[in-house]
Amino acid sequence: MSAVKVLKAQIKDELAKLQKLLEETSQLGGEKQSSIHVRAGSSILHDFYTGLENIFHGIASTVDGQVPEGMRWHVDR
Repeated sequence: MSAVKVLKAQIKDELAKLQKLLEETSQLGGEKQSSIHVRAGSSILHDFYTGLENIFHGIASTVDGQVPEGMRWHVDR
C-alpha cells in the first residue's frame, strides 16, 4: 500500500475519533457546570487537539518526508 493510502486511512481513523469527541461534548451540557464537567471538557479538548496534531504529523512525515523538531517546531518552517 502506498504511503499516501496509508496516510488517508490514518486520517480517516483520526477524523472518526474527533467526531466521537465532539459527540461526547454534548453530554457535558447544562448551564451550571461542576468542576468535574470542566475537567472532562478540558480532557476532551486536549484529546481533540492531540488528534489534530496526529493528522498534521502524518501529513508532514508523508508529504514533506520529515517532521519539524525542537522546542520551536510549531512555529518554525
